[in-house]
Amino acid sequence: MKRTWRVILIDMKRARLVMRARNTETGKVLSRTCSSDRKKDCTREAGEWEAKLNAEGHVQSPRFSQAREKFEAEYLPSRRQSTGARFGTVFNAFSQVIGDPKLDSISESTISDFSKSYGSAVSPASLAAALRHLKAFFRWANRQRLMARVPHIEMPKAINKAKGRALTGEEFDRVLSKIAEIRPSDGRAWAYLMRGLWASGLRLGEALALSWDDQAAVAVVAMETGRPRIRFQPEAQKSGKLQECPVTPDFAKLLRETPEEHRRGRVFKCSTRRVDNASGTITQFCRAAGVKGSAHDFRRSFATRWARVLPAQALQRLMRHSSLQTTLTYYVGDIGLEDQLWADFGNKTGNTPVQPTEGKTPNTLENKGENEWGCWDLNPEPTDYES
Repeated sequence: MKRTWRVILIDMKRARLVMRARNTETGKVLSRTCSSDRKKDCTREAGEWEAKLNAEGHVQSPRFSQAREKFEAEYLPSRRQSTGARFGTVFNAFSQVIGDPKLDSISESTISDFSKSYGSAVSPASLAAALRHLKAFFRWANRQRLMARVPHIEMPKAINKAKGRALTGEEFDRVLSKIAEIRPSDGRAWAYLMRGLWASGLRLGEALALSWDDQAAVAVVAMETGRPRIRFQPEAQKSGKLQECPVTPDFAKLLRETPEEHRRGRVFKCSTRRVDNASGTITQFCRAAGVKGSAHDFRRSFATRWARVLPAQALQRLMRHSSLQTTLTYYVGDIGLEDQLWADFGNKTGNTPVQPTEGKTPNTLENKGENEWGCWDLNPEPTDYES
């Protein structure tokens, strides 16, 4: 048996000696106080501890493919399906570039070779995501004693580049106006989905899964109260938490367009439930309207509008961001600060709170007459549902 742990006795000028174990391969150090104050007993105890550490710590390093099978069988089943799919993509790429080495032979040089090859075919963000998945896998292998040392992974430098943009109300109107041309057979259903994305701030996958069934993964609840909420099951959102969030007044109004007797199944009954297909169709609408935008830009638009009237902590809950820093990116410019300061000319000291104007809903349209919610209504009558 290979001896990787060595234990020595150290006199710390205390009542009892201290045993210090060091792994000669990884450099890891463990310490423990002897259970006896007799040196002879301490020597025997140190030898027993060293033997135990070496017996437990020595595992034949497996091949990458073998460790992957164990990881997929033991670690991934408790994670979301999308997480498993992402790990699978990264593992396939690593095997294609590097092959099937033993885990203990994977070094910083190996990771550098993978980064150079894989990074030439994908964006910096995709490379960084792949390296994070590899790091998680290597750390798991180290905890399982399948890998003696986790190699240092050099992450690519982040490029400070905007990921998307918030659409204006005028751009949103233009996009809606092109739907009937591109989807003449099911344009109403797609228009209803687009208006839902604009008014709800939901991610596209969440909107496609949104259901009237209160047991669904993403469900509309409490419609009877007049202030509906959306309940997210843990498997239905990024945070993996059970959560119930209020909806905005304009989205509640949109939901009420579906008659009560038709409130069953999916809320947005467009022709596909696949996120990639729906995303491509929405991008097609935007291009036809001459608007540079994507499905997720509707969520950004929602956050930008509500940042003008909500404090950051409230918007964080509405957007379901895990980090407040993500929410704060929508608080750019003065976000209405000047209007608030001058709302009450007599309030020169700031001691009297400014009363908000009742009934106002954040809107990028300057009440041009489309409707009170700032979105163009393809169907003014309550017929935007699909049976």
